[in-house]
Amino acid sequence: MSSKVVAIGGVAGTGKTKIIQDFIQKSSDWKKVKPAITLDGIFSKKLNCYVLGKYVPFYEGEGYAQGTDRLSMSVQPHAETFFKNLDRYSASHSNCIFEGDRLFNLKMLRYLLNETNHKCLFLVLDCNSSMLIERYRKRNSNQSAKFIQGRFTKYNNIIHKLKLNVTITKNEDLSDSTSISKVIDRFLNNTS
Repeated sequence: MSSKVVAIGGVAGTGKTKIIQDFIQKSSDWKKVKPAITLDGIFSKKLNCYVLGKYVPFYEGEGYAQGTDRLSMSVQPHAETFFKNLDRYSASHSNCIFEGDRLFNLKMLRYLLNETNHKCLFLVLDCNSSMLIERYRKRNSNQSAKFIQGRFTKYNNIIHKLKLNVTITKNEDLSDSTSISKVIDRFLNNTS
């Protein structure tokens, strides 16, 4: 059996961090870890899973910026080393979940697909533009329209280049996020 990796991407405001926060609520035994240089996260022995990135309450908060967005810009090669050795961290093959631009990029996803034996689930979250605007307003986002457009371009490129390896899923309400959480749980808990 190989380790499983869930990678969640999407433009700002599509609910990536909320999906991870909901996942974190599934266990009470999370511990801060630093599995590689510049790579911070938490680990649950009960779930046998790493969550990469810095999340409140385990790390001090900085507004809405959580997750891998708070990791060093130089994290990519260290994360690759972590993923290369993920199967060796425990006899039961620890799993991993992460979200955000810092690691959800074409180079990392190709690395996971081509250079590891992990089973991977790549999700790109989506929602309608009026909902995104409302979410930006609620969290007082200061990201420019140019930056947001750049994220759309990035995810379109990833989807186009990885085609069948990426699942695009709507995340506009509680029903959608519940469905996404169930997909993640089934993937991580499937022993086949």
